[in-house]
Amino acid sequence: MKTGLFFIIGFGLGFVVNRWIIGYGHITIELFFSAVLGLAYALAYFVDRPEWKLSKKLLISLVGIIAVQVVGTLFFDSENTLLALIKFCVVFMSYNVVASLSQRKSLR
Repeated sequence: MKTGLFFIIGFGLGFVVNRWIIGYGHITIELFFSAVLGLAYALAYFVDRPEWKLSKKLLISLVGIIAVQVVGTLFFDSENTLLALIKFCVVFMSYNVVASLSQRKSLR
């Protein structure tokens, strides 16, 4: 339930930033980048479970990366796909770095 909320928050913030601050000029690219940011934020929250092994967390993040790659390759050019992958990785890793610095090793 909360994972969906994190997707919506990430999508909303990503859309505001992509549409009005960065301004790519194409609504489809802005929606794609926003969905990628929402997915990264939701997956980072989803795998933020201290009882899970690192291999399971990495596998789930790899599935997210592959999903972004496939959708980006099908609908956009390689430059936008690469930019989306970089955004996904930055958001995902930033969440995990902040979580690792907390006392509980989790942000849940």
